[in-house]
Amino acid sequence: MRLTNWRAGTCFFALEFFFPNAVAGMYLWDESGEALEGIEPDIGGFEGGRGAYDYPVWVDHSGSRLDLYGDLGRMQYQRLDSYLFVGQSIVILLDVADVEPVVRALPVEHVNGA
Repeated sequence: MRLTNWRAGTCFFALEFFFPNAVAGMYLWDESGEALEGIEPDIGGFEGGRGAYDYPVWVDHSGSRLDLYGDLGRMQYQRLDSYLFVGQSIVILLDVADVEPVVRALPVEHVNGA
């Protein structure tokens, strides 16, 4: 997954997140309509709360969403972290099991096409 931040048509930072063999669940919200109304998606069990939308990436290490996966999830996963990615018109929530992500900075020149 790549995260870029743009100002005036120019990318000023870009990050790549890689979760090797670890994605337990993925949830997507199309925010194009809700953003106009000021409505935020209901993200059950996510500890970030309403303040999570102030930042492009939010991480919850509490494992509070593990119960959403029931007994099988508790047996299969030792640890569950949730990553919330907030874009201009989309919100992505990844539940990641038992690993730390690999994060690397991408050269902005590549993203900007230079």
